[in-house]
Amino acid sequence: MNAVKNLLIVSGLFVLIGLNSCSPDNVKHQNIYQLIERILPGKSSQFIIEDLKQHDGNESFELSSKDGKIIIKGTNDQAIAKGFNLYLNKYCNTRVSWYKDDLVIAPDVLPMVDTTITRECRFEKRFFLNYCTFSYTTLWWQWDDWKGSSTGWL
Repeated sequence: MNAVKNLLIVSGLFVLIGLNSCSPDNVKHQNIYQLIERILPGKSSQFIIEDLKQHDGNESFELSSKDGKIIIKGTNDQAIAKGFNLYLNKYCNTRVSWYKDDLVIAPDVLPMVDTTITRECRFEKRFFLNYCTFSYTTLWWQWDDWKGSSTGWL
């Protein structure tokens, strides 16, 4: 069980720690800007990442646009990443896959968020992937699958 926990921690670090550099002024959210840059190369400067106060102890995010920028506010990096994922799904009509060869295709001009969206996590505990992913899927991954590629999302 400890091996699975360690693997989840390492997987989460791959998602949060950027390999490419970007130059946001906000060092606090550097991991999120790097995540955006990996998924949408050259477009991280079109986002503004801000903190959101936690209500009733629940994680939440807010998605909006202002002055030609997409604004994602969240109670922590995980909530902000969830807001970014919603933006990709709802406004860019694309999805991020764990398979390195599944490219994220977004519009050249990123769409603005027409109305503010707020979401709150309903669960105290969550998990990444499912219980059989490590046995049936990632068991067959090679190093390139884990590290991603220059054309992939990691």
